[in-house]
Amino acid sequence: MLKAHNLPLVCISRASVNQQIDYVGPDNASAAKMATEHLIAKGHRRIAYVGGKSSSLCRAERIGGYCSTLMQFGLPFKPEWVVECDAGQAPAASAVKELLLNHPQISAVLCHYSSTAVGAVHGAHRAGRDVGNDTLFSKEVSIVGFDAMQDAELTEPPITFVNSDAKEIGRQAAKRLIEQLEKNDETPRKIIIAPTLTNA
Repeated sequence: MLKAHNLPLVCISRASVNQQIDYVGPDNASAAKMATEHLIAKGHRRIAYVGGKSSSLCRAERIGGYCSTLMQFGLPFKPEWVVECDAGQAPAASAVKELLLNHPQISAVLCHYSSTAVGAVHGAHRAGRDVGNDTLFSKEVSIVGFDAMQDAELTEPPITFVNSDAKEIGRQAAKRLIEQLEKNDETPRKIIIAPTLTNA
């Protein structure tokens, strides 16, 4: 309807409804690949994924990057190590505690939301595990999250995050709207913002 009325339109960070609408968003698959490769480089071989809902395209893209990276390095992908849970620290703490108690061989967890990562720290402690990077004796569990929030800076030890630059996504979206308003470039474009890793 917006396009029919010739109004400027940019879809941000969600799946575009069709190819005729501008899209600006993160590279979720690359972000998960970067996070998984980081953990593998730290010596982890048994990596789980916690958070999000199966209906989420963002989650599907991240799990795709996570799964393909495990396969690339010849590591096991176990469906029982991929756990859905609601956003928020409390659901994540419960999910991670149960996951680690049922599968104590897991040494690292990728967390779908920043709040999931913070909750995962509490969940690991409740399961009798420390949070860190010591893979030698398998007591410590490493946690990596996506898109750090301010509260995550307070965790001890600090959590590693793979971030998508929200400001750059907004900047590019605004630029596309201005170009549409000024009729400088009306060809639909898909702009993907590369992730960066904040190493704790």
